[in-house]
Amino acid sequence: MKCSQYQFTPLEQYIHDLYQHLSIAKPYQLDMIDIASKLNIWLHFADIRSTAIDRNGIYSIIIDRRLTKQQQWQDFGHELCHLLRHSGNQVMLPESMVQLQEAQATNFALHFCVPTFMLLNLELPYTENEIIYFLSETFCVEPIFAKKRWERFEQQWTSYQFYESLSKQTLSLVAESTLSREAREDIIMNDRPDPLLEYLKTHKGSFFIHDYESLTYEEKKEMIQHIQTMEQKLVHSKGKTSNTLRK
Repeated sequence: MKCSQYQFTPLEQYIHDLYQHLSIAKPYQLDMIDIASKLNIWLHFADIRSTAIDRNGIYSIIIDRRLTKQQQWQDFGHELCHLLRHSGNQVMLPESMVQLQEAQATNFALHFCVPTFMLLNLELPYTENEIIYFLSETFCVEPIFAKKRWERFEQQWTSYQFYESLSKQTLSLVAESTLSREAREDIIMNDRPDPLLEYLKTHKGSFFIHDYESLTYEEKKEMIQHIQTMEQKLVHSKGKTSNTLRK
């Protein structure tokens, strides 16, 4: 695989940075006891269902010792997501929020237990069955888990190749200058994966946007204009305050 051409998703980048922080780069280094120690998480094995506990910033994970090593590693990835990326006591949360957190933790575990940046550097077999067996053995996960992870990676890789090809075609059309200025600008904007995300990356400030995933492309462009207007008003307001202080 052409590793340098692959575009990480935000979750994949997060996990890559996390492992880099922990000085973990190879599959053989994936050890839950070592990882928990480096993250200052109290890890305990007991005859109860795996769970994560946050005691006012003091983290602990209980792993069901009745499970196989593969299942324990998968459970560790799932519970770690709750500690690193979630907040709130699920006992007190609405059922819809609990379901969302569980879905996110399941997806996190797929990427954490079989990290994309490690997967990209492997020499994989040719058939799908061989790949699933290889991933299962290499990352100490169950075959069914390895199959889900490989399917998820294939979807991401295929999607990236599609948009990469589409992007090249789009840029080619722009270079030919056969379209109006407005159309060319629209194509250039649409060539970006997410205009709002790109804007927030290159500008200072932190914004929490409700229902972000449901916004259309046009709504995201409108959101950028709204944020710019807010920033201009803030700068203007600060200028007035400064002049008042000088007087």
